[in-house]
Amino acid sequence: MPELSSQELYRSDRAVPPAVAPVSSTASSVRELPRSTTAIVSGAALGAPHHLRLILDAGEVESSFGRRFAGHGTVDLGYRIHCRLRALFGDQAPSAFHVERQGDHLVVSAWSPLDARILRCCAEAHGERALVDAPWRVASRPGVEAWPGDHTFTLRACPVMRRSRDGVELDVLEHARRTAQADGVQGDSDWTRVYGDWLRARLAQAGLAVADVRVLRRRLVDLHRRARRDRRGRRRGRWLRRPDVVFHGRLVSPDPSILTVLLVRGFGRHRAFGFGMLRPALAELGEQS
Repeated sequence: MPELSSQELYRSDRAVPPAVAPVSSTASSVRELPRSTTAIVSGAALGAPHHLRLILDAGEVESSFGRRFAGHGTVDLGYRIHCRLRALFGDQAPSAFHVERQGDHLVVSAWSPLDARILRCCAEAHGERALVDAPWRVASRPGVEAWPGDHTFTLRACPVMRRSRDGVELDVLEHARRTAQADGVQGDSDWTRVYGDWLRARLAQAGLAVADVRVLRRRLVDLHRRARRDRRGRRRGRWLRRPDVVFHGRLVSPDPSILTVLLVRGFGRHRAFGFGMLRPALAELGEQS
C-alpha cells in the first residue's frame, strides 16, 4: 500500500486521512539502513530536530493497551501514547509529545532528531511486531532552521516543584501559598502570575528568555503512575493530582542549540503523560521537499 506523503499529513493541522493503514514492510527501505538501532542513529545526519506527525487508530490503541496492561485500572491517554511510542521506537521514541483525538484517530505531534524515514526503519528493526503491523502513519518535516527571529509557542506543562526538606512534589501555586503562610504574609492569589513567573524562571535556567506569557487554561488532573514492583513482584499504581496548565508565549531570540535541546528533550515534569512539548505554530515550520 502506498505511504501517505508528508504533504498529505500536513495539508491541514486538523486534517486526518480517511483511513489509517499499516505501515508497509518494504524490504528495500529497511535494507537501506543497518538493522541495529544504534547504527541507524549514528549513521543519520543529526541536526535541527524534525517535527513529527503520527496518526494512530484510536480503537486499536485502546484495545491493545487493555490487553497489555489489564488490571491497571484507568490510565491517562497521554501515558498510553507514551507506551505506544516506546513499543514502536524503543530508545528513539520522542520524549515529549502532544496528542489530540480527531474522530476515530489520535494525532500525535512530537520533536525528534530523526526524520520519519529513519523512525520507520527503527520500528521495522526493533519495534514490537504486533504494533508495527497495526494501523499507523508517521511523517516529518524540518523545523527549527526555518524559524526566523522570535518564536511564538504554546506549551502544556505541569508546574510543580519538589519541597526541599522531604522531596515531596507540590503544585507551585500550593507551594507559594504554604511559603507565604509560613512567613506570616498573604500569598499571591493571582495564579496566572504565579504560574507565569514559574515558566519564566524555568526557561531562564535553560538559557532562554520569554516574553508575552499568558496562561490560557488551568485545571487539576488525576494521573495514574505505575509504581515499582514490590518483593512479591506486584506492581501497583498510585494516583497523583497535578496541575495541567497551558501557556502561550514568545521566545526572544533563542540560541538554536539550546532550543534544539529543549524541543527534543521536552520541558518540565511528567512528560510521559503528554506534558512538556513546546509547540510553535505549524505555519512557521519549513516544508519538507
